[in-house]
Amino acid sequence: MPTAPVFARRVVGGQARCRQPSEGIATPTWDDRVVPLYALNLFDLADNEDYRAYSRRSADAVHKHKGKVVALGRHQEHPAELGPDEPRQALVLVEWASREAFEGFLNDPELTDLHPLRENGTRRYIWWTFERLEDLRPLLGTRPG
Repeated sequence: MPTAPVFARRVVGGQARCRQPSEGIATPTWDDRVVPLYALNLFDLADNEDYRAYSRRSADAVHKHKGKVVALGRHQEHPAELGPDEPRQALVLVEWASREAFEGFLNDPELTDLHPLRENGTRRYIWWTFERLEDLRPLLGTRPG
């Protein structure tokens, strides 16, 4: 099975921080195909124009690295909301062709001035990645059939 570095990103005090890739972790595959990756972004907008500047350039940058924005959302209160955290103002869900495509977006030297616009233009940023599943059997520990 091919291996690829795993890129980890966490948010500390509103700023995204990168950890170094870990070598030797297998890229998940289905039938020897690379599994798409979803990046879930939840955040509040900062009181500045940085995210507006980011959004003007980010669509082309995401597309260049085989990503596609599949959902944009604004929080709407609802009595059924659950969770320990306060809701965020905005949601962006991006589907990447692979983990490597996502890492290419993060590590592209031509985009070093783009990422700070996102980081400075948001507050309380949550950025999680999920591999795409066809169903929940891998999580439930069950086999097809």
